[in-house]
Amino acid sequence: MGYDQTIDDAMTSVVTPLKDILIALGGKVLTGMEAERLVETDGRITKLVLRSAGSSPGEAHQVPANAVGDDWQPTRSSSGELYFVKRNDRGDYAALSSRCTHMGCPVALDPATGGFACPCHGAKYDRHGLPTAGPAILPLPAVAAELRGDAVHLAAAPLQSATEYAADYFVLACDVPGLKNILAHSEISDQALVSSVARLGVADPYIVWRIWLDRELRTQYVPFYTVSGYRYVDSIAIYSQLQPAYEDWARRRRGAVVELHAYAVEAHNVLPEAEIKRLMRAELDELIPELQGAGVIHDIYMMQQNFPRWAPGDHAGRPGVTTPFDNLFLAGDFVRLEVPANLMEAATMTGRMAANRVLAAEHLRENPIPAVALVGPLTTGA
Repeated sequence: MGYDQTIDDAMTSVVTPLKDILIALGGKVLTGMEAERLVETDGRITKLVLRSAGSSPGEAHQVPANAVGDDWQPTRSSSGELYFVKRNDRGDYAALSSRCTHMGCPVALDPATGGFACPCHGAKYDRHGLPTAGPAILPLPAVAAELRGDAVHLAAAPLQSATEYAADYFVLACDVPGLKNILAHSEISDQALVSSVARLGVADPYIVWRIWLDRELRTQYVPFYTVSGYRYVDSIAIYSQLQPAYEDWARRRRGAVVELHAYAVEAHNVLPEAEIKRLMRAELDELIPELQGAGVIHDIYMMQQNFPRWAPGDHAGRPGVTTPFDNLFLAGDFVRLEVPANLMEAATMTGRMAANRVLAAEHLRENPIPAVALVGPLTTGA
């Protein structure tokens, strides 16, 4: 396989230039907001209601009280949404959403400060969830936490500063938990669509761990490797050979920056973060022996669970790009496609297909979307 990668990070190379183009064309870009629900009127979607990012859990969730200590600890709802819970000095409980208030990425605990760090765009928060660095302006949203019997219950906080936007067309480009949350809060008349989305599932969690090391690494033949046979590590990206900012850091500090990926972590391998890091580091030392004993200067670790599930029988019931509403379209890597596209390519293709549906509805020329042939070269006929 061949790979192309951007020279700089995705925010610098893709997101910010795209945002600037949209604004120059008269568009409006909102950050620090989440889609809360759709509003249906007379068989069409007429409005989208927005709220502050991560302001409340999308479903009821509880944590055993005896598992909650004095430090923030992560907990996941049944849909995979991540929250942080702890017992405070007064003996009662506090909880925070993990959603960064910049663009909604899930933050991780930052061992260096005792607070939180966003791996997407560099936002940092203190141990109270207040922003201290990076692009975030608002604090991490608090989630109501109440002791009931032997469990701490997390409850949806009242929505604040809800904003309604009316539009002619709507394209929901979300991950599976996001789309399910939006439709769960919406009063949609078409139950087939609601059921189709409700049946979507997520795969096992995945891990991304980026490590800044205090030892130089000789130039590898390629900067990205896929490996097999290891408990956690499925691939290695050597960032100090991938992007100039990391190359510069490694040159100045005589170090290396390596990122380890675990694509699907089975339930029995979901261990405490410190133990997973220990095991992944041992696998890295085996894969690249010259890094054995190198010290970790800084690291960013995150475990997320938002990849779509691809179980037997799932395909037939998946929602497609078009929906029963003529002005509502879906895009993402979970959307049913009749062409062999997957992952990021599927997300891109379905986004372009949704845009073409809007163009067609406005009697404008659609943009061509290249795809591979659906029939192989060795077939002899129908």
